[in-house]
Amino acid sequence: MPTDRPLQVVFFRLDSGREPVREWLRSLDSEARRIIGEDIKTLQFGWPIGMPLARKMSNDLWELRSQDSCRDRPYLFHDTRQPRCSLARVREEVSEDAFWGAVVGEAKTDEVEVIEMAKRNIGSSFDDFLEEDGILEEVTAVAVKRYIAYQLTEKMAAEDLSKAEMARRMDTSRSALDRLLDPENASVTLQTLQSAAAALGGRLRIELDFDRAA
Repeated sequence: MPTDRPLQVVFFRLDSGREPVREWLRSLDSEARRIIGEDIKTLQFGWPIGMPLARKMSNDLWELRSQDSCRDRPYLFHDTRQPRCSLARVREEVSEDAFWGAVVGEAKTDEVEVIEMAKRNIGSSFDDFLEEDGILEEVTAVAVKRYIAYQLTEKMAAEDLSKAEMARRMDTSRSALDRLLDPENASVTLQTLQSAAAALGGRLRIELDFDRAA
């Protein structure tokens, strides 16, 4: 089930203080950073989301299957003790052994040591990176719309509800419904969302969070 609040995403920090994924993102062009930003933000709102966006490698490790064309992909370590993911890319900068040894490590150390190691390797916030890049609000809007489209599509499928019947319940056109269900179309009105929620027996809940650090 999705988390009640967006999953916190941070960069994996090496003992040296470097954050290889942050450095890697900075090496990409602005379009690639935007695409990867949208994909990671989508994971935040809809976690856990599987394929095609994220491929599960183990209980704790997921590979981001971003729509960007970069061959290298960030890996996400999900901290099951709290709603947080660490971004780490398994390649020369962060070898697989180093990543698992530092963040997971249950087989090598006791629980107290594992928690301390995890704290030590928690880097800066992914949201802060997006804000510095000037794209936080843009990619967040896309991610929220993707998550809404995902929820509606899943609910319609669970109720075996056709698009024609959904449009009838909403008293709208098929083209308007298609726009609502299009994960890449971020333009949607509150009235449309309310109609969709009511058509599926739910209600629209809006929340403004003025303290992202909470």
